[in-house]
Amino acid sequence: MPPRRKGPPRATPTLQQVAKVAGVSIATASRVVTGAVPVSPDRKIRVEQAIALLGYVPDERARDLRRNAQKTVGLVIPSFASPLHGSVFRLLHRHLAAEGFALLVFETDGDPKAEQAAVESLIRGHARAIVIAAATGLAPDLMAVLRRRDIRVVFFDDRPPEPTATTICADDRGGTRLLTEHLIALGHRRIGLVSGALVGSTGVDRHAGYVEALRDAGVAAAPELVRGFGWTIAVGKTAAAELLALPDRPTAILATHPVLAAGVLVAAREASLRIPDDLSVASFFESDHIRYVDPPITTLVGVEAAMAAAIVDALDRGAAPGRHDVPLALDHRASTAAPRS
Repeated sequence: MPPRRKGPPRATPTLQQVAKVAGVSIATASRVVTGAVPVSPDRKIRVEQAIALLGYVPDERARDLRRNAQKTVGLVIPSFASPLHGSVFRLLHRHLAAEGFALLVFETDGDPKAEQAAVESLIRGHARAIVIAAATGLAPDLMAVLRRRDIRVVFFDDRPPEPTATTICADDRGGTRLLTEHLIALGHRRIGLVSGALVGSTGVDRHAGYVEALRDAGVAAAPELVRGFGWTIAVGKTAAAELLALPDRPTAILATHPVLAAGVLVAAREASLRIPDDLSVASFFESDHIRYVDPPITTLVGVEAAMAAAIVDALDRGAAPGRHDVPLALDHRASTAAPRS
């Protein structure tokens, strides 16, 4: 038997040493080890050679952490300030907590780079599933990694460009169509639309539903009656003020978002108009911005709860690729009435 070598025990190689030998960042070395995010072939080969040279073995404790992370679901949203996103977060958190899952939330302010970084972080953390509100979609190589690692992904609130993605949306086109048809049935013909930005499917489809309802009723869709193109109370107020300043002002205004509807109400008050005596007002859905006003605003109900339930179902049982629209119901309240003769 050869004599036992004396001296201090050999130190265990670290990921930092692997990165140094390979000439890459620690983040790149970690991506190669975990396989979470693609790296260039050249860097991958260099990291693998450094691992073999140093005899690096991933820490089993880290593996245990990854196994625990399998009880994590990621939620990537532009902003908690959005009534819909905030509601989906609360309802999703309640469901997942009951199932023993943690919900890890990333707020991106609608920045595509922040969205990509959030998803990469969740992949590295071995999340079980990711729910994301992102109109820009994800890079193809990132989607490929998600499929390869069997991480279930559910988009919501807008239609991403990936045809293989599962997306849960409100029936944006059908919802504004329903509200516009309601106003037409009351006798309105000059119906203003305070629209969100016509970028992504949400704004585009809500505008299309309004136009289709007018066309099918034989009512001209006057371009001057469509204003706004943003998602803030200030945009709603400015758009409504412009509409109300027209020589032949609308007798009704439909807002495609409750934040915009709040701005419409401010503009109507400043113009000394009574609702619904002088102006009918309807909103695509409801939030705290308009929930407690008097008179109550005609709106579509159950949007947040229905979308959250559909997302949970898609996470639990899976859903076919493509867009899945949540049906909406109209609640006729006191803010809409027949126009005065």
